[in-house]
Amino acid sequence: MDDLEAAYAARGDAMRAEAAALLADAREPREGLQAPGGGSWLYVVLDAAADTALGAAARRLEATCGLQNAGVSSLDPGAHLRPHTGPTNRRWSLHLGLDVAEADEARLELLVGGERRERPWRQGSVVLFDDSFEHEVRHGGDARRVVLDLSVPHPDLGRDAPMYRDEF
Repeated sequence: MDDLEAAYAARGDAMRAEAAALLADAREPREGLQAPGGGSWLYVVLDAAADTALGAAARRLEATCGLQNAGVSSLDPGAHLRPHTGPTNRRWSLHLGLDVAEADEARLELLVGGERRERPWRQGSVVLFDDSFEHEVRHGGDARRVVLDLSVPHPDLGRDAPMYRDEF
């Protein structure tokens, strides 16, 4: 987490610009998580091998603890991602706040396992959670929230543990 926050401190402007460029052509995922009538949720897969600030951050995480997935996610004001779970308990999710308005911090809500996280997303900071627990997101703020969304192997299961059941 410290490495990601240090990467943002060093290259945050470049990371935000890269994320904005990636999201310019992104489409809303068809997972059915979005509550109707709310703001948009966009997600785009990140090429961790790319010679970019975001790619470098993902590769640094890969080198230290492994990397299973990398992407950029944005939520518009009014967005609500209904309660859901991730596909496996063999990973943890890390979100690095790339574009989070300070005025919105208290109006962004992350519930994990029925517990509300206080000010879960902050610009330049990482939030870590186990997405195998039911979680939901609400954006009650006024500005788009953008995060670097990374999945790493659950540390108690080992870096080389299979992520999905069919890999056993």
